[in-house]
Parts: sequence; structure tokens; C-alpha cells
Amino acid sequence: MPFLFLAMRWIGSAINPAAFSGIVTVFGVGTLLMPLAVGAVEGLVSNFLMSKHAVFSERPKV
Repeated sequence: MPFLFLAMRWIGSAINPAAFSGIVTVFGVGTLLMPLAVGAVEGLVSNFLMSKHAVFSERPKV
């Protein structure tokens, strides 16, 4: 039983730094990509609204 505990503890201590750095990397990439994603979504929405406005030639509802 103590061997299992030591093995689990060793595996946990080996995984922790890797998992932590992986989480930090994911969050870092997420914060970098967030403005790009928001800009892309805004661009798509504005393009859609503009094309809809051009096709139906109606005032966009506010």
C-alpha cells in the first residue's frame, strides 16, 4: 500500500508541472486569440447585415 501511495504521488508530482504549464499555455493562447475571434465575429455579423441591407434595401432595425 505505501508503494502505491508513493507511486501515485510521484506520478502526480510529475504531471502537475506539465498540466499547469499546459493550462497556462491554453489560457495565454486564448487571451491572444480572443480579440481576433471577436473581430472575426463582428466582421461576419457586419458583412451579413450589410449584404442583407443591400439585398432587401431596407433600414436595419436598431
